[in-house]
Amino acid sequence: MKYKINHITSKKIIKFSRHAVFSLLLAPVLMLLIGCSTSSSDKNSYSIKEINRKFASEMSSVSAEKITAGQCPQSHKIQQEIKWKSLVTFANHCIAQQQWLNVEMIGERLNELEPAAPWGSYFLSLSAENKNFKERALWMIDLAIKKSPDTALLKYQKGRILWSLEFYKDAIIEIKKAAQTDKNLKDAHVFLGQVYLRELNFKESIKSFENALLLDVRDKDSLTGIASCYIELEKSENALSYIEKGISSYPRSLDFRLHEIYVYENIQRQNEIALLKYKQLLNLVAQKKIDGIVPLNLELKIKTLENSVQKNPSKLAQQQ
Repeated sequence: MKYKINHITSKKIIKFSRHAVFSLLLAPVLMLLIGCSTSSSDKNSYSIKEINRKFASEMSSVSAEKITAGQCPQSHKIQQEIKWKSLVTFANHCIAQQQWLNVEMIGERLNELEPAAPWGSYFLSLSAENKNFKERALWMIDLAIKKSPDTALLKYQKGRILWSLEFYKDAIIEIKKAAQTDKNLKDAHVFLGQVYLRELNFKESIKSFENALLLDVRDKDSLTGIASCYIELEKSENALSYIEKGISSYPRSLDFRLHEIYVYENIQRQNEIALLKYKQLLNLVAQKKIDGIVPLNLELKIKTLENSVQKNPSKLAQQQ
């Protein structure tokens, strides 16, 4: 029977996992705050390109781990802060700790200090989205885009909101714009890869996941997605290549183990290897070295496969 795409993939696209949202939220600092400037009509203002270059030189060595390590400040510190870069960093700390009231406060403070810059409205959009005020979230991100129409991150956020509102075609248009505007926006490529996978457009899905993996070779969603594509195409060697990378990077992940077993059992028809993999999985589960619940009776499956390979015990011995 042909491999079926796990329904979890679709749910990730529609509802968005906390990890996907957080990576989006962290992006303003990591993506160098493109477009945070005052009005271009002000002769004394700094241009978008100038602030981008300046901030890039200051922040290029800052890692995600360092950025998320800080504490979400108390409200009085937010109100006293006058540097927009500090406020953006505060916002990321607060998002990491799910302190959404403070995120909203920071958004309002940023709008006070830099009314022509997009980031106040951006954080207000994220805060509204977290409260499930989707229309307000869309309104806020539209305001941000008006202030900085060429910023990919803002287009991506709008696409996510449109998708949650079930305006799927419009959402994809925005996500594609984001990916084209900034090819380093990994989450946009992952999103598109998942959408194409859901639509069984494996060629475009693989392309999108490959773009994401160029930016992060360990991206779990991309490794899972591209392996699923190759399984659907019954290209077992390609699938196993990415599955092995997934197991190496995420040894506790159940999905990669099940994908691997599926390839050996249902595509390559190598029951001997599949049996060994099932036994390995059973041992890992017994040792509590696997996250998640196995959706089948492993012991019964092992007995069934053992019966099927008894006709050729020498081949099984070779595998062991």
